[in-house]
Amino acid sequence: MLIYLVQPDAALARELIDDCTDLGHTIVRVTDTSPDVVRDLGDARPDALLVCLDAEPDAALAAASELTSRRPLRGTPLVFAGGTQAALTAAQSAHPRADFARRDVLLTVLASLKS
Repeated sequence: MLIYLVQPDAALARELIDDCTDLGHTIVRVTDTSPDVVRDLGDARPDALLVCLDAEPDAALAAASELTSRRPLRGTPLVFAGGTQAALTAAQSAHPRADFARRDVLLTVLASLKS
């Protein structure tokens, strides 16, 4: 499973990348949504877009909105994880069809997207 990860905090991103790769997933961290970064993602369509709201939730939510508006990523399952209640409420308002998971069940949610 190919997952694009939006997590501005490098330490938190590393932890998630390690957890996901241990389960056989390929993770590509998206650090911003500049045209160069999006172009460098290539043509591979991810199986999921994982957006972590634990650190810099406004930046992560803005990146998710920008990425999901791009034609190659439209319709890609969107999963939000972590964050405060305010961040979750903002994410639910912006992306009502997204999935939401606590960090402790995140890998189970990602696995269910593939089935």
